[in-house]
Amino acid sequence: MAIRKPIVPNILNANDHLASTIKGDNPEIEEQHFSNQQITDVNSTDIHFSACRFDSCNLIQCDLKKARFCDVIFHTCDLSNTDLSFSHFNRVEFINCKLTGTHFMESEFLATSFSDIQAKYAVFSSGKFRNVLFNQSQLQEIALDNCRLEKVTFTNCNLSLAELYHTPLKDINLTTCDITHIRLTGTELRGAIVTPAQALGLSRLLGIIIE
Repeated sequence: MAIRKPIVPNILNANDHLASTIKGDNPEIEEQHFSNQQITDVNSTDIHFSACRFDSCNLIQCDLKKARFCDVIFHTCDLSNTDLSFSHFNRVEFINCKLTGTHFMESEFLATSFSDIQAKYAVFSSGKFRNVLFNQSQLQEIALDNCRLEKVTFTNCNLSLAELYHTPLKDINLTTCDITHIRLTGTELRGAIVTPAQALGLSRLLGIIIE
C-alpha cells in the first residue's frame, strides 16, 4: 500500500535546543531539524510540529499529550515510555525507531508509516488509523484494543500476544505476520485475511475443535 510521504524541505533550520524548544512559548514549530539530542521527563501539551525531521533523538519518559505532527520524519529515534496520548499524526514516518512502552492512546494516525520499529508494550488503545503501514516491526504485546482500522497494512510484523479486543479486523491481511497467542474475543476476526496455519491456531478463539 502506498502511503503519502511527509512533505519536508531538503534544507531545514538546524535546532540544537530540543528541550527548550518544546518548553518554550511558541507551540508552532516548523521546518526544524533536530539531530543527536536527548531529553528526559520534559512536559508540554498541545505542541505542533510541522515539516520537521528528528534524527537519532531520544525523547524518554516525556509527557507530550495532545501533540500534533504533520509532515514529520523520525529516524533512528527512541521515544520509549513517552506519553503521546490524544495526539494527531498526519504524513509521519517512524523509521528504525524504538517505541517501547510509548503511549499513543486515543491518537489519530493518517498516512503514517512505521518501519523497522521496536514497539513492545506500546499502547495504541482507542486509536484511529487510516492509510497506515506497519512494516518489519516488533509489536509484541502492544495494546491495539478498541481501535478503528481503515486501510491498514501489516507486513512481516511480530504481533504475538498483542491485545486486539474489540478492534474489527475485516480486510486486514495478517498472512505475513506472527500472530501467536493474540488476545481477542474471536468476533474481531470476521473478515480478517490469514493463512490456513494461522486459522488453525485461531480456531481455539472461535471454540472450534479440529480433529
